[in-house]
Amino acid sequence: MKLPEKIQRERKKMGLSQEKLAEKIGVSRQAITKWENGLASPELEKIVSLSECFKVSTDYLLKDNLTEPTPPQESALKGKQRMSWRAWLGGSLFGISTLVIFVLWRLSVRFPISGMTGNGVHLTGFSGFLGFHGILHESYVIAAIGIIGLILFAVDFIHKKE
Repeated sequence: MKLPEKIQRERKKMGLSQEKLAEKIGVSRQAITKWENGLASPELEKIVSLSECFKVSTDYLLKDNLTEPTPPQESALKGKQRMSWRAWLGGSLFGISTLVIFVLWRLSVRFPISGMTGNGVHLTGFSGFLGFHGILHESYVIAAIGIIGLILFAVDFIHKKE
């Protein structure tokens, strides 16, 4: 059985008109007519769409020697979608800000600050290190960027669960 016959057979088996099938896979009704009459062949992308719509394998659609539909096999990538821009951005922001804070903390441990400022404020530890070098407020911004990144990543994760 050839591809045109299989497309028509599966379409009718599902009770779809040419117009409904065309809507489902994003082509014109005329394209379906040409495919079923053997006047044109669908592009590979449309073969995959037909396979998904009919719930048959692409092998069944493409191989003339297969006369009975075979169910589509589970894809090796099923469930492993590409990371969305939101997850990528969120993970990157969180990772970079965490790395920057960690490096600053390690520097504060390696080169400790102990002393007094002109106002009589005692400088010690991590916040003292940041204050002494004038980057305390910048570190708040870095931490806020990390939190925003974590939120972006979490929101994307929650959306994928739904």
